[in-house]
Amino acid sequence: MDTLILGLDGLEPTLVEQWRGDLPTLDRLMGSGSYGRLRSSDPPLSSPAWQWMFTGKQGGKHGCFGFTRRKENSYERVPLNLTDVHAETLWEALDTAGVACGVVNVPETYPPTELDNGFMISGWPIPNRTNPAAPSDVLTELEAELGTTYKVKPTSMGPELKQFSNQKVFEEMKSAIRHRKRAFETLLSMYDLDVFFGVFTATDIAGHYLVEDEARLRKTYIEQDEALGGLLEQVPDETNIILMSDHGHGAKGTRSFHVVEWLRKEGYLALDSDSDIDLSRRLLRKGGFTRENLLRMKNRLGVGDVRELLPQPVFDVAKRTVPAADEREQKVLSEQIRWDQTTAYVGSEQNVIFLNTEDVHPNGTVPPDRVPELRDELKTKLESLRHPDRDEPLVTELKTREEVFSGPYEAEAPEIVFIMDEMRCKVHTGLNGGELFSDNGIGEHRQDGILITTGPSFAERDEVRRRSILDVFPLALSLSDVALPENVDGEVPMERLDVPLEPSFRESRDEAGEVDTYSAADSDEIKEQLRGLGYLD
Repeated sequence: MDTLILGLDGLEPTLVEQWRGDLPTLDRLMGSGSYGRLRSSDPPLSSPAWQWMFTGKQGGKHGCFGFTRRKENSYERVPLNLTDVHAETLWEALDTAGVACGVVNVPETYPPTELDNGFMISGWPIPNRTNPAAPSDVLTELEAELGTTYKVKPTSMGPELKQFSNQKVFEEMKSAIRHRKRAFETLLSMYDLDVFFGVFTATDIAGHYLVEDEARLRKTYIEQDEALGGLLEQVPDETNIILMSDHGHGAKGTRSFHVVEWLRKEGYLALDSDSDIDLSRRLLRKGGFTRENLLRMKNRLGVGDVRELLPQPVFDVAKRTVPAADEREQKVLSEQIRWDQTTAYVGSEQNVIFLNTEDVHPNGTVPPDRVPELRDELKTKLESLRHPDRDEPLVTELKTREEVFSGPYEAEAPEIVFIMDEMRCKVHTGLNGGELFSDNGIGEHRQDGILITTGPSFAERDEVRRRSILDVFPLALSLSDVALPENVDGEVPMERLDVPLEPSFRESRDEAGEVDTYSAADSDEIKEQLRGLGYLD
């Protein structure tokens, strides 16, 4: 094998440095090559981050800006899948060049890509009851070797994790890491590959739910390091290794900001709050029929995953109608918004604001010539917000569309990307009873992940400059002597190489193929998974 690319989702560089003495595998890799910060996407959330990484391009060139997209001629938000990414991926570029590659558990890669020289097993999020592999017999053969079912989602979802003890959360992370390690080891023994690209995700989930339990978060990192060490025993010494995280983790504050409430208060968004959906939820909540109570009952009865027990239509209706216990915790549906009175909105994406422009939206209210004025007005108001507990600016970073995005899909991009209290203040997209702030109980992402490079093509250097997540794509292609698309946004980090490479360029193959839209049931299932980890309200 020539190149091993491993993603440790949400691996936090400051914690790796703090616990380096307890992480011998990472310590060895860092000491034998180079390591440094890897700046994530804008905003630093998992979906855009992995899309930026595996295309080498920001969203203006491939059309994806988060976990969901706006349905054509509509305001409804639907979950993205890999067919929505209108840009050549890393594995497609390698496969076209005849490089045999295996791609496993990379987030946002369903449905799997059919490769001539390798295979793919999709990562999360993914519909239930589906085969995530291409070709499909890869999964059959893998499970035969494992002697058990391969799980794309080997841990419970967020609502259950919130009710687990920290020890039980850690046990789930340990089990997930070991499950993924066995799968990776088995696949490496089954196939003769030039490039293997696999992602572990437990460090991300642990960063969300164990942020206040440093001892168990540290044990999760140690467990991941041990799994990494065992996996590398199967990798030839002459293999180049790229180890990276899509963003950092562990930012912890006490506040969440409800941007929809702020937009309503400032007069940018109008909402019909007396919908039939609201009334039905109030009645159910009054009768104690809430998600939290149902989940407690399920756990007391020892019932397994209800997604596999209930008929899909029943499960879909339950997800849509059963409310949260707190009446303030309510997602906003597109049909509740008075679009003819709305100039700015958030869709379902965190840390961004869209404008309801006439040239893009079906009921747009903002003419193109008013966009700069409205954008600057929003920017000024956001930057004037003060932290509710400290006399400091709440917004610590803000970028406009043209500062982040460019390309054929720029018009669909958010107008503003903003970070609050260096990601310690979570940005909610749901309602909060008219209040701007609520309590925050889980850890959030950080802007910088980590990049470790080691192997025969890399030099041993103590200090290397901060790199962009966009740079991993051209680096991986160059190591396999594959020409880069001429419109790639990233660049090869030459300072990390033992002998500088001279990448060649070719015409890009960013063709917008046919989008494989999720069914209504699958779409609701994906939304529930995203909501479970806090990516949707």
